[in-house]
Amino acid sequence: MSGNTQIVESFWLARPSTRVAPDLLGCSLVRKFPDGETIRAMIVETEAYGPFDPACHAYTGRTPRNEAMFGPAGRIYVYRKKGSKAPSLRRSSLRRSSVHRLRLTAL
Repeated sequence: MSGNTQIVESFWLARPSTRVAPDLLGCSLVRKFPDGETIRAMIVETEAYGPFDPACHAYTGRTPRNEAMFGPAGRIYVYRKKGSKAPSLRRSSLRRSSVHRLRLTAL
């Protein structure tokens, strides 16, 4: 890891999503596997909606699909766009050789 690597604390993520989303651009998601392999993916795209925006997937309330949006700060909500077979996070930031190591739950 480089000298400027910093783990983000949960209080930083607990701000309103419309404030956190632009600050995440350029940050990296890091996943360390038990076998020692580490995958890093730079965040190149974010979306954020206020709680009263009908475009927000949490707008109509809690469901099994959007459960991550109601948990503690720091969870990732990945969704499939209509007509797409891959979550948009994968399309935006992961090397193809790394995708097999990540098990993204289809929501």
